[in-house]
Amino acid sequence: MGGLGKTTLTKKVFDNNRVLKHFDCRLWITVSQPYDIEKLLQKMLHKFEVDPPPQMDRNLLLDKLRNYLQGKRYVVVFDDVWESNFWYDIEFAMIDNKNGCKILITTRNKDGVDACKKSSFVEVHELKGLTEEKSLELFNKKVFHDLSGYCPENLIDISSKIVEKCNGLPLAIVVIGGILACKDRNPIEWSKFSENINADQANENPVIRKTLGLSYHDLPCNLKSCFLYFGLYPKDYIVYSKTLTCQWIAEGFVKEKTGRTLKEVAEGYLIELIHRSLVQVDSISIDGRVRSCRVHDLVHEMILKKYEDLSFCKYITENNQLYLTGMIQRLSIAPNSGILMEGIENPHVRSVLVLTNKTSLESFVRRIPTTYRRLKVLALAHEVFLEIPNDLGSLNHLKYFGF
Repeated sequence: MGGLGKTTLTKKVFDNNRVLKHFDCRLWITVSQPYDIEKLLQKMLHKFEVDPPPQMDRNLLLDKLRNYLQGKRYVVVFDDVWESNFWYDIEFAMIDNKNGCKILITTRNKDGVDACKKSSFVEVHELKGLTEEKSLELFNKKVFHDLSGYCPENLIDISSKIVEKCNGLPLAIVVIGGILACKDRNPIEWSKFSENINADQANENPVIRKTLGLSYHDLPCNLKSCFLYFGLYPKDYIVYSKTLTCQWIAEGFVKEKTGRTLKEVAEGYLIELIHRSLVQVDSISIDGRVRSCRVHDLVHEMILKKYEDLSFCKYITENNQLYLTGMIQRLSIAPNSGILMEGIENPHVRSVLVLTNKTSLESFVRRIPTTYRRLKVLALAHEVFLEIPNDLGSLNHLKYFGF
């Protein structure tokens, strides 16, 4: 089940100082759904800073990876695995050099767990939901942080009822806590809020979905677009706060406030989304500000579903390169996108986020000044060309260009 804290727990282990000192190299891979084993191996080589073989041949990729790992003590995390045959694909890639290496896999798929169990050296740790006591403790810390986690007597009963409906899921608890932390501490208002939470367990994540929906609808209008912007990035993508807030400003999401710069207002938006537990902090800079952040994969799934209703953005992947029609305002080109067709061009697009580094992309980017004349945001995650085309200067509405 999602929202139990599998990724959070694994990340704490992965970043632990003892782990950092014990292993020669570490690697964290978020596994896409569906995944391509050749592309996954290539991604691993890239993260290990090893040049991949010229051909995308599985055996060549395996040899290159195994040669690199030979003699090293490594720890590799494969996060959010869905397909049951994943372990069979990856088991032979990870060389067993009897050097204390570790492979960690997180999954919601029981079939995937059963497949791993067939290997004698695999240990399975099944996360359970929090106990009632721990659930209340987490809820109180989130909602009553100004009271050192102490719940006022007039809210004890309703707090217990609300927490009970979360079924011990940490994500549900902190998201609901984030909503209530922004509301008046009124038992009647909290009771009305509690009525909107259904503890229905017929589906896998009904509580999570209901909770995230409530949290989204509770957002002020100016924060909804900022929150939805995280969906332009792939699942588990680490976003730099400076980049994100500049893009929000360029989009016109950030409203002026007397005595504050737009940058300061945008940073305030991000902090509020973090306080509401819709956004997770990834790293902090030396001055105490949020350096980078991300959203939980279930939150990301919810955002993409909102895209279908709101036409907020079109996400282009290798499997859905299609002709764009209608009012498509934002275009995000995923890392695994292949050859880009003419059909993805649309004159209504205001923002283009390019995350792939395919060589075929250069011709697409060079066509931007003639096909996206109203562009406000152009973000390239990789260097697409050796020099910036002069005609990009003809984009009169462009307010953000990053690469």
